[in-house]
Amino acid sequence: MQIRKKLTIRFTAIFALILLIILALCYTLAFRYARNEFYLRLEERAYIAAQIFLEEDELSRHLYKSVQEKYSQTLPDEIIQIYDLNDKNTFIKKNSSFNLPVNFLLKVRNNKTVYHKGGQRQYVGIYYIDNQGNFVIIASAIDKLGIAKLHNLLMIMICSYLFSIILIYFWGRYYSKQALAPITKIVRQVRNISASNLHLRIDEGNGKDEIAELAKTFNNMLQRLESSFEMQKTFVSNASHELRTPLTAILGEIEVLLYKERDKEEYLKALNSVLYEVQQLRDLVNSLLSISQEKAVNSGSLVEEIRLDEFIWEIINEISKRENKPDIKLEFINMPEDDKKLTIHGNRQLLNSAFANILDNAIKFSNNKKISCIFNCNENDINVSIIDQGIGISANDMEKIFQPFFRAGNVMGYSGHGVGLTLAERIFKLYGGKISIKSELAIGTTVKITFPLLG
Repeated sequence: MQIRKKLTIRFTAIFALILLIILALCYTLAFRYARNEFYLRLEERAYIAAQIFLEEDELSRHLYKSVQEKYSQTLPDEIIQIYDLNDKNTFIKKNSSFNLPVNFLLKVRNNKTVYHKGGQRQYVGIYYIDNQGNFVIIASAIDKLGIAKLHNLLMIMICSYLFSIILIYFWGRYYSKQALAPITKIVRQVRNISASNLHLRIDEGNGKDEIAELAKTFNNMLQRLESSFEMQKTFVSNASHELRTPLTAILGEIEVLLYKERDKEEYLKALNSVLYEVQQLRDLVNSLLSISQEKAVNSGSLVEEIRLDEFIWEIINEISKRENKPDIKLEFINMPEDDKKLTIHGNRQLLNSAFANILDNAIKFSNNKKISCIFNCNENDINVSIIDQGIGISANDMEKIFQPFFRAGNVMGYSGHGVGLTLAERIFKLYGGKISIKSELAIGTTVKITFPLLG
């Protein structure tokens, strides 16, 4: 069922229930008022009857005549009975029978005034003390006018109720349609958006209500999707280009070798060239696999506690054993007394690859000049700063250095594919770390990696 129909039905049901309660309350109050008002009139008739038949000798002629005029104004189907102490009907002939409880007269004598209702007929009994004796006077009648009024009121209420339900149903249907119109508009706009036109956006309306928030959320999602598609497109394009370059070189070398017979030295030279290109191709493929799969290894079995200071020392020690023997100075600052503060959670192999990438870049682009690695621990986080004195990065290139396959204009003479920083950033981010870079051309570069303290 559509939300519009649900809202209409529920709104109508709630309104119908509330209206029914209000109308029932009004009818109950009207019924009680009519009943009680008629009881008072019957009680008044009982006292008038007492004055007519019991107080005739005590009233003046003028007053008695006034009472007689009141008594002549009878109620519909009125019956008045007067009983003495022996429960005998006196003064008035018994012109009709009462359907009263057996002990009704006793109740009147005990309670002085008693109201009773049997069917449509109402009864009032009063205990009247007179110099001739004590009497029970019962006045009974049918409130035909009140019953007719209540019947008319009930019919009016039923008709009004049904008309109101029908009216509120169609009004609720119209209102729900108007209220959900922005959502319908959003659905229509979203249906028109596909992978080929992700640049389209949804109308955010007034920008203040919940519908606008929904539209903004969709637009933000579309912005992320568009960025992801663009990055993916750029990534595939660059990856294809980077893969094609070594493959083209390998194919060219092999075609040259097969064109005619060569000397042994030429074969060895060509094979070494092919080997170099194959190694470059292998490194590139490994980097691409790492970029696409670094999130897949973030599982409990591959994540471990790593003491970062010892881990950095091991990486630098391993790099220092290379043939070119790079000069890397490791310095520790503000080391905490609690060794647990130096611990992070991560995958050792991936983090080794990320830190090694940063150090390799520092070595490669500084032409083996001295490199400083400063390990600093403060109250909130652990910082590892790698500082070189290399060629630096221009301000224009700084915004793009984390894009896959991007290479700055001043590194064309250096080997590489432009995926090292991209991979390192993703690995550090995967384990809660952040990487930031500051650089100046011909002066050097500082790469700062920050991890939050555990606990």
